[in-house]
Amino acid sequence: MTYGILFGLGASLAYTPSLAILCFHFRQRLGLVNGIVAAGSSVFTVIVPPTLGALIPLIGLDWVLRAIACLMIFILLAAYLFEVPKFNPKNIM
Repeated sequence: MTYGILFGLGASLAYTPSLAILCFHFRQRLGLVNGIVAAGSSVFTVIVPPTLGALIPLIGLDWVLRAIACLMIFILLAAYLFEVPKFNPKNIM
């Protein structure tokens, strides 16, 4: 239960800023980009549980949790690439 709560909280904290930053980089095709991000998130959410369930008997729970930790480190590093935009009243949608 703790893993589910912490992973869900961390994933939601990574997902929301990724949606918020899109409007600063994609003005003309914002709807398309939001759709791609939402679809990618949904596909990842559907694929990960069966994949982890199949990996546990093969490599063990400890290595599966290490693999998940590596994925989270990748998400953390990707979050560092988010550029904080300067405030410009023209950018307000």
